[in-house]
Order: sequence, then structure tokens, then C-alpha cells
Amino acid sequence: MNILRKIFLIPPDFLFLTIFGLLLASIIVKYGGSLKWVDGSIVLPAIGASIVFIWTVLYKTIKNKLTSFFDIITVIKESAKVLRDWLPLILMILVYENLKDKTALMENKTIEWKLAEMDAAIFGGIQPTVWLEKYTHPVLVDIMAINYALYFILPLSVWFTLYLMKNQKGFYEVSTAMISTLYIGYIGYVIFPAAPPRFTLTYEAPLPSIFLHNFLQSQWDKAAAVMLGAFPSLHVGLSTLSIIFAYRYRRELPKGMLFFWVVTPLTVGLWFSTVYLRHHWVVDIFAGWLVAIMGSIISIFGVKFWLKNRNRLLKKEE
Repeated sequence: MNILRKIFLIPPDFLFLTIFGLLLASIIVKYGGSLKWVDGSIVLPAIGASIVFIWTVLYKTIKNKLTSFFDIITVIKESAKVLRDWLPLILMILVYENLKDKTALMENKTIEWKLAEMDAAIFGGIQPTVWLEKYTHPVLVDIMAINYALYFILPLSVWFTLYLMKNQKGFYEVSTAMISTLYIGYIGYVIFPAAPPRFTLTYEAPLPSIFLHNFLQSQWDKAAAVMLGAFPSLHVGLSTLSIIFAYRYRRELPKGMLFFWVVTPLTVGLWFSTVYLRHHWVVDIFAGWLVAIMGSIISIFGVKFWLKNRNRLLKKEE
């Protein structure tokens, strides 16, 4: 019972991270390779964590005035809690990026031409990314590039708002949903490796850009160690979580419905940008929706199960 109690005292996002950390360790043992400790994807949450941590320390220090040893302990505890809350997000990205890199060590047959056939079948023999070429414009391409870059910021905005509101249940649900979505998507990469349309099809010309798309694309190409991560689209999967949880917590979030109606068009625009910028096949979008729904279901019921058992075990000790 003591072991069970200790397990349920571990937050659900950490439990999920432990599972995928063990998966990463197993892959490294089997296929070799090493850990990559620094990745561009970590920068945003790391900056956010640093800002919140510094703000917490300063706020608690000013509020408590540190007139006693107890005040110092209070500040340390509150600061440590900030690190605990943000650490899963940073570790999630670290483990995921390392797992994604290891897909290069696994030799599976790629399926991009199958995806191209499916897209053509849906659109009457037309390839959507090729058809959209006639509507490319430098300004629109750069706008789409900005939209495409929001894939992590959108669910993070919901997660961070719930964090500020001290909504523990919602905070854990979004965090766990992001972890689940990332790793279900990773399994998809391993089983169904596929290159994006821009590496597969022939176009009349590169996408025109004033400057922003070319800059962002060069950064994305540097960060992407594996070019076989088209199916499913995790840009679609992660961004879809923002719609799901913005709607789920519309009554708890400040200006909840307004928040939902701001997030939704940005997310839909991101979905469109994945095809417009030739990063994904249309069927990748469908798979991304499915992954987001699966990740959300796992998260909602997993957090509910964890909270129920944690509270039950704690009550037994009272």
C-alpha cells in the first residue's frame, strides 16, 4: 500500500514521462546513439519557466519580507513548486526530441507515395499542395509561416492560463494530453515513416517569401534531424489540443468563450498552413486530429483516475 500511495502521489504528467523515458533508454540500449541535451524547442518553455520562477521568488520575497527562517522556507517551497510544475514540459520536449532523432536508426519502408495517392484520391486526382501553388504570394506565405509556428504556443497558452488560475485538474490534463499526443505521434513516425510533400513532389518554383518564411524554414530544417515525420502531423495534433481544452474549460478560463473563439481560427489557419507550406499531406491532418483526440481521452480519464485514487489513499491515512 505504501508503494501504491507513493505512485499516486507522483503527478500524472511525471508518470507518463517516466514511461517514455524508459522507452528512450530501451531504444538507446538497442540501437545505440546518445542523448541530445539542448534543442531549440526547449527554449520557449525554458524562458517561460525562468520568468515565472524569478517572478515567484521576487513576489514571495517582497510579500514575506524574509523576517524569519520560516519566511525563507516558504519562498524556497513556492519556488520549488514552480520548477516542479514546469519541469515535465521541458523534460517532455527533451525526451521526445531524442526519441524522434532515434527514428533514423530504425529501418522502415517509407509511405509518402501512399499518402500522395490517398490525397489524390480524395481530391479527384489533384495534389492539394501542387494545386495551391497558383495561389502563393510572398505576404501570404509569410503569414502562413507565422501561423505554422504557433503549433506549440497555442496549447501552451491554455496550459499556462490554467496554471495561473491554479486549476490543478485542468493544468494536469493539458500537460498530460501534450505528452500523450507527442508520443502517440512518435509511434506513428516509427510505424509509418513518411517524407513531406516538399521533399516528394515536383513544384514549379520554391515558395515565395519576403523574408520570414525563408528564415523560419531554415531554422526548422536545422532542428529537424529526421525528415520522415509527416504522418501524423503533430503540428495539427498539438494545436488541436488548444481547441479541445479551451472549449472544455470555457467556463473556468477568463473570458472563456472569447478565448475559445480566438484560439480556434488560429488553429484552423495552422491546419491550412501545413498543406499550403508543403509540410504535410491532407491525410496527415486527419491523423493529427485522431492523435489529439486519443491523447485527450487518455489525459482526461488518466488524470481523473489519478486524482480519484490519490484522494482515496490520502483519506485512508487521515
